[in-house]
Amino acid sequence: MSSLDAVLDSLQLLDYMSVAGAAAVCYDYILTFSREVSWLAGRSWSVMSMLFIAARYLGLALAIFLSGAATFHIFMWGGLIYIFVTKAIMILRVAVMFNHPKRTMYILSFLYFLVVIEQFIMYFLWIGPHTDLIFSTANLADDTICSIQLGRNVMFPIYGGIPVGLFDLLILALSLYRFAVHAVETRKMLGRTKVNVYMRLLFE
Repeated sequence: MSSLDAVLDSLQLLDYMSVAGAAAVCYDYILTFSREVSWLAGRSWSVMSMLFIAARYLGLALAIFLSGAATFHIFMWGGLIYIFVTKAIMILRVAVMFNHPKRTMYILSFLYFLVVIEQFIMYFLWIGPHTDLIFSTANLADDTICSIQLGRNVMFPIYGGIPVGLFDLLILALSLYRFAVHAVETRKMLGRTKVNVYMRLLFE
């Protein structure tokens, strides 16, 4: 097998994997659509329900775009917004575990607002205009292959992702702390560990 055939086979395999992933996501959405309708029916709109809808359908759109001809910028910026939405949902979930949920939510929201600003600045400097981002095409057999050359060092997004990683560790630490406290309290009261509906929010 020539090197050209090997490259084409690898690209075809990646396409198959992308389509399979998108199909799995769409199948899951179809299976859970009735539950979504029953959950939203008759409810007044809240911040959580709007975040849920945004995360659900933005994730579906990104999965479909990943298997199609989406542009690089749409996928990258859309993925960033999707992460923001899912993190906001997690903040609300963690906040209700504490005795003062509003205070906890305000503190976490403020910290995450700083992270969001940092991420937007990092993405703008990484893949925004005037960043020496180069798109090129090459013809292989009967196909046209697109390639991307980033203008900045590969370590730039890694360093830029440190605040996000630290915030994720904070959320994880708070979740584990509340779960441990809850487990100890219920064991003292009931003689056994029992997870209530609020703790289940961490795992659903």
